[in-house]
Amino acid sequence: MTTQFSRTAYVQTPKRPTLSLGFKDSFGELLTDVRAYRSRLMPFFSNLLPEGHLRRYLAEKTGIHPDREFLLLQALGQGKSIPAHESRSARSHRGSPAHFAHRCTLSRKPLVY
Repeated sequence: MTTQFSRTAYVQTPKRPTLSLGFKDSFGELLTDVRAYRSRLMPFFSNLLPEGHLRRYLAEKTGIHPDREFLLLQALGQGKSIPAHESRSARSHRGSPAHFAHRCTLSRKPLVY
Protein backbone atom coordinates (compact mmCIF):
# COMPACT_ATOMS: atom_id res chain seq x y z
CA MET A 1 0.00 0.00 0.00
CA THR A 2 1.40 3.42 -0.97
CA THR A 3 0.46 6.63 0.74
CA GLN A 4 0.33 9.70 -1.45
CA PHE A 5 1.05 13.11 0.00
CA SER A 6 -1.48 15.78 -0.82
CA ARG A 7 -0.41 19.31 0.11
CA THR A 8 -4.02 20.48 0.01
CA ALA A 9 -5.22 17.68 2.33
CA TYR A 10 -2.32 18.38 4.71
CA VAL A 11 -3.10 22.11 4.89
CA GLN A 12 -6.82 21.43 5.44
CA THR A 13 -6.26 18.88 8.24
CA PRO A 14 -6.62 20.74 11.56
CA LYS A 15 -4.67 18.25 13.72
CA ARG A 16 -1.80 17.74 11.28
CA PRO A 17 1.71 17.11 12.65
CA THR A 18 3.92 20.17 12.21
CA LEU A 19 7.71 20.06 12.10
CA SER A 20 8.25 23.31 14.00
CA LEU A 21 6.29 26.20 15.46
CA GLY A 22 8.27 28.33 13.02
CA PHE A 23 5.92 26.99 10.34
CA LYS A 24 2.89 28.52 12.10
CA ASP A 25 1.73 32.11 12.38
CA SER A 26 0.90 33.94 15.62
CA PHE A 27 -2.62 32.43 15.57
CA GLY A 28 -1.36 28.84 15.25
CA GLU A 29 -2.33 28.55 11.59
CA LEU A 30 0.01 26.89 9.11
CA LEU A 31 2.11 29.28 7.03
CA THR A 32 1.44 28.32 3.40
CA ASP A 33 3.07 31.25 1.61
CA VAL A 34 6.72 30.19 1.81
CA ARG A 35 9.47 31.32 -0.51
CA ALA A 36 11.18 28.80 -2.78
CA TYR A 37 14.85 27.97 -2.19
CA ARG A 38 17.34 26.77 -4.82
CA SER A 39 20.66 25.73 -3.31
CA ARG A 40 20.27 26.84 0.30
CA LEU A 41 17.65 25.30 2.54
CA MET A 42 14.94 27.07 4.47
CA PRO A 43 16.33 28.34 7.82
CA PHE A 44 14.93 25.44 9.92
CA PHE A 45 17.05 22.92 8.00
CA SER A 46 19.98 25.24 7.29
CA ASN A 47 20.47 25.72 11.04
CA LEU A 48 21.12 21.97 11.40
CA LEU A 49 24.42 22.40 9.55
CA PRO A 50 27.69 23.60 11.05
CA GLU A 51 28.82 27.16 10.31
CA GLY A 52 32.08 28.84 9.40
CA HIS A 53 35.23 26.75 9.23
CA LEU A 54 33.37 23.56 10.19
CA ARG A 55 31.06 23.96 7.19
CA ARG A 56 34.06 24.59 4.92
CA TYR A 57 35.74 21.50 6.40
CA LEU A 58 32.63 19.39 5.81
CA ALA A 59 32.29 20.73 2.26
CA GLU A 60 35.95 20.04 1.50
CA LYS A 61 35.87 16.50 2.89
CA THR A 62 32.68 15.57 1.04
CA GLY A 63 33.53 17.37 -2.20
CA ILE A 64 30.29 19.36 -2.00
CA HIS A 65 30.14 23.15 -2.44
CA PRO A 66 29.40 24.88 0.91
CA ASP A 67 26.28 26.54 -0.55
CA ARG A 68 24.73 23.19 -1.54
CA GLU A 69 23.08 22.77 1.85
CA PHE A 70 20.75 19.93 0.93
CA LEU A 71 23.66 17.79 -0.23
CA LEU A 72 25.67 18.65 2.90
CA LEU A 73 22.73 17.71 5.11
CA GLN A 74 22.26 14.52 3.11
CA ALA A 75 25.93 13.62 3.58
CA LEU A 76 25.62 14.09 7.34
CA GLY A 77 22.32 12.21 7.47
CA GLN A 78 23.61 9.09 5.75
CA GLY A 79 24.85 7.80 9.10
CA LYS A 80 28.39 7.65 7.77
CA SER A 81 31.33 9.66 9.00
CA ILE A 82 33.31 12.21 7.03
CA PRO A 83 36.87 11.27 6.03
CA ALA A 84 39.43 12.84 8.35
CA HIS A 85 42.16 13.07 5.71
CA GLU A 86 42.70 12.64 2.01
CA SER A 87 45.64 11.03 0.28
CA ARG A 88 47.87 13.04 -2.06
CA SER A 89 46.73 10.95 -5.04
CA ALA A 90 43.07 11.58 -4.18
CA ARG A 91 43.71 15.35 -4.07
CA SER A 92 45.35 15.23 -7.48
CA HIS A 93 42.25 13.57 -8.99
CA ARG A 94 39.77 16.21 -7.82
CA GLY A 95 37.53 17.30 -10.64
CA SER A 96 38.00 14.08 -12.58
CA PRO A 97 34.93 12.05 -13.60
CA ALA A 98 35.94 9.33 -11.13
CA HIS A 99 36.17 11.86 -8.29
CA PHE A 100 32.79 13.32 -9.25
CA ALA A 101 31.18 9.86 -9.29
CA HIS A 102 32.59 8.90 -5.89
CA ARG A 103 32.77 12.24 -4.07
CA CYS A 104 30.03 11.29 -1.62
CA THR A 105 31.59 7.95 -0.74
CA LEU A 106 32.55 8.44 2.87
CA SER A 107 35.10 6.59 4.96
CA ARG A 108 34.57 4.99 8.36
CA LYS A 109 36.92 7.44 10.10
CA PRO A 110 35.01 9.81 12.42
CA LEU A 111 34.77 13.53 11.84
CA VAL A 112 36.79 15.17 14.60
CA TYR A 113 36.18 18.80 15.51
